[in-house]
Amino acid sequence: MRLKAFIICMALLDFGGALSAQSMPTAPSASDTSSARADAIDAANDVTAKQAAAQSQLMNHDSLARYAQDMANFRDALRVQHRTAVTDKLLYDHQQRAYADAMTAWRNLVADCNNGKRSACTAPTPDPANFW
Repeated sequence: MRLKAFIICMALLDFGGALSAQSMPTAPSASDTSSARADAIDAANDVTAKQAAAQSQLMNHDSLARYAQDMANFRDALRVQHRTAVTDKLLYDHQQRAYADAMTAWRNLVADCNNGKRSACTAPTPDPANFW
């Protein structure tokens, strides 16, 4: 039953298409239409290609400018970081020296205390901040 209904619908659609084709006025030949359409497409493609090239050139210029700015920012940050690292290293070296000097003073106090000097035994432990 469904197959019959499908065949009837298809026949009606085909018949309607044939009627509409008969009532339409004659169009230009297919070769005239296709060449005009091809020319229009070529012209549109040329315009689109030129616009894309111009936009790409602008984007490349912007990208290169951004890249150069990023590199300059990186170099500046590296200089600041290097300066900070050098300062930190100098500070760390100074702290190590102060600690080592305080430890040397403490060892001297212990040695003096072991050798019988009472004032060395009661002396306060050396503070590295005093050797700063």
